[in-house]
Amino acid sequence: MIIGIDPGVSGAAAILHGGELINVVRFIRKTPKEIYAEFHRAVREPTISLSMHLFAEDVHSSRGTSSQSMFTFGRSLGWVDMLCASLNVDPVMVQPVRWQRGLGIASSKQSFTNKKKGHKRKLRDLAEKLYPDWKMTNDQADAILIAEYGRRVMAGEVSDSNVQSLYERFSESVVRDVKITRRLKIEEN
Repeated sequence: MIIGIDPGVSGAAAILHGGELINVVRFIRKTPKEIYAEFHRAVREPTISLSMHLFAEDVHSSRGTSSQSMFTFGRSLGWVDMLCASLNVDPVMVQPVRWQRGLGIASSKQSFTNKKKGHKRKLRDLAEKLYPDWKMTNDQADAILIAEYGRRVMAGEVSDSNVQSLYERFSESVVRDVKITRRLKIEEN
């Protein structure tokens, strides 16, 4: 299972299982308690997977952003930490330029509103192309593409120097999970 998270009040969490997009939890106009409950229902729906990998956008404050906006954004990042802790998963934090480049999208460094909207439209178009059966919104597209980037990294289709140590950590995690599963089956018999 691969989870992609676009943090922020209007962000979302996209869940891929077996290469298929199975659910997207939108954060907009929801309390942390609602996000937590909906996220956990969505993660528990598919057959429980031995491995879960969570990729979240690594974002920072930008010049000209109000302190109130940054405080709200910081709280949203706290929600991401809470979701990860509740699943006992370490998130892979990926900068926007990295996951966009990994998907073949030129990053948008322009601060002009029209150019930014055009870039967001490109992201949404790619998400719609990858998952045509999913009714797409702008706030879902980033999370879906971050999850797709994570899927490609874990499949070895995209190389990411920040993620190389993850293969080792995840391999150890899978081995540990298999050992626990085997021990539980033996104890049941």
